[in-house]
Amino acid sequence: MTDDEEERLRSVTLENARSILAARTRAEEELRAAQEQLREEKRGLEILNAIGMKLGSHLDTKSIVQAVTDAATELSGAKFGAFFYNVIGKQGEAYQLFTLAGAPREAFGRFGMPRNTPIFNPTFRGEGIVRSDDITRDPRYGKMAPHYGMPQGHLPVKSYLAVPVVSRSGTVLGGLFFGHPDAGVFTERAERLIAGVAAQAVIAMDNARLYESEREARADAEHLSHLKDEFLATLSHELRTPLSAILGWAGVIASRPMSHEHLRHAVEVIERNARAQTSLIEDLLDMSRVTSGKIRLDVRTLPPALAVEAALDSAQPAADAKGLRLEKIIDPKAGPIMGDPSRLQQIVWNLLSNAIKFTSKGGKIQVVLQRVNSHIEISIADTGIGISSEFLPHVFDRFRQADAGSARRHGGLGLGLAIAKQLVELHGGSLRAASLGEGQGSTFTIAFPLTAVHRAPAAEKAEHPAADPLQPAPSQLPDLAGLVVLAVDDNADARELMHKILEDCGAFVMTAASAAEALNLVEREKPHLIVTDLGMPEADGFELLRRLRNLGPERGGNTPAIALTAFARAEDRMKVLRAGFRIHISNLNNSRSA
Repeated sequence: MTDDEEERLRSVTLENARSILAARTRAEEELRAAQEQLREEKRGLEILNAIGMKLGSHLDTKSIVQAVTDAATELSGAKFGAFFYNVIGKQGEAYQLFTLAGAPREAFGRFGMPRNTPIFNPTFRGEGIVRSDDITRDPRYGKMAPHYGMPQGHLPVKSYLAVPVVSRSGTVLGGLFFGHPDAGVFTERAERLIAGVAAQAVIAMDNARLYESEREARADAEHLSHLKDEFLATLSHELRTPLSAILGWAGVIASRPMSHEHLRHAVEVIERNARAQTSLIEDLLDMSRVTSGKIRLDVRTLPPALAVEAALDSAQPAADAKGLRLEKIIDPKAGPIMGDPSRLQQIVWNLLSNAIKFTSKGGKIQVVLQRVNSHIEISIADTGIGISSEFLPHVFDRFRQADAGSARRHGGLGLGLAIAKQLVELHGGSLRAASLGEGQGSTFTIAFPLTAVHRAPAAEKAEHPAADPLQPAPSQLPDLAGLVVLAVDDNADARELMHKILEDCGAFVMTAASAAEALNLVEREKPHLIVTDLGMPEADGFELLRRLRNLGPERGGNTPAIALTAFARAEDRMKVLRAGFRIHISNLNNSRSA
């Protein structure tokens, strides 16, 4: 081998060695880079896992979003970061809050919430991640007035990263925003990591909202349970109080002779307490009908002054007994309105009763009826104890009373105002309460829409028979002299009472304890009239009437029948009259209704 060949061989060998060394170096560098990348990925996963564990330890949304903001700002390498998130309040109102990291709250507080600019829109709509090496060079930047970019005094931002936080249901919960005054800070890796943090934030926020919802539901359930227990205690007391008076005076009457004056007083006490108990039961039934949607209104056109005057007449004795001055300012031309006369009177009476209950002796209650634009207003203002600002929002709640508990000064079930409000709204009106506070009196205002004064002739339609509650009852007992009346009731006490009342009206009375016994008496005695209870075992009043009509005229099958029942709703009257009864009576204790 010549010297030249040896030299060339050495040169090739050396070059190959250099190439091998260079390739090895590159391989080692690539290996180190790959290892570093793996370590970075591992660190990123560890960080995300740590963040997830940290977030999982929080069940409060505010703590979670702050932890997310702090961790993501550090992880991304941002100078500062913010988390703007959406909140739904207890009343369903939506608003936005924010947390910060790397900058004081004052640095952003004066700029308000981000607007729907082209830069922010993709994030708040959940459309995707926005990453920019220099946001000031983005074609979407600086297009919105009045700042056309960052407002004066804003922290300098070039590198920009925004990641939407979207729930599993697709709802945008908010957005993570990061900034840095230098360009090119946020890498693809940082973008991936922050996207992972956003996913962790979604899980934590969803869990926190579920926990908060469950906690609120549990608190509401406990509150309702407390209200129920409180109401049941009140109900027991309110029902037992008149019952104790009734039983007590009944025992006194039965146990010893009494003078006429004492006997009359005892009967008055029994009657007064029986009416009080009836009123409590009626309130419970009304509330049940309203909440179940089973209440029906016998609507007609009427001047509201009639209902107001009738309610005032009913409330006057109670006001006089308490030494209250009852004033009225009534525009007789206000109206007309569409309404159920009995329910309108009940609404005004409930509000008047409430005013009388909570106004001390010597106080004043003023009732005003007037037309205001396209509606009429009825206001009841008193100089009573007033309503605290804390209780005012709950004044129409069922079973709620400001002085609940065993030491309360005022009786009642706390249903009157709730019933009044529901009935007003069923008439298409509104009821509102106002008070300057405790000791400042209160004012309740009803608003009803006016109805047209002149109506086009309507097609003939069926009229619902109903007693007009605004008509005064006759002052004398009806004269039933010469009539033979058959009274039917399975309850012996009720049967005896029916016998006594009908006999006092001059009738000759026979009684029967069942439908079968009544039919035998009809065939044998041929009475002029039958008064029957509807609720009886085996065969009720409807079955009795059906069997009666099947007897035929010659056996007394055409005898007129009157239904006696405690069910007094409009639909109850309709059912009775459609069955073939001549009249529906809900209470025979008031003899004048016979």
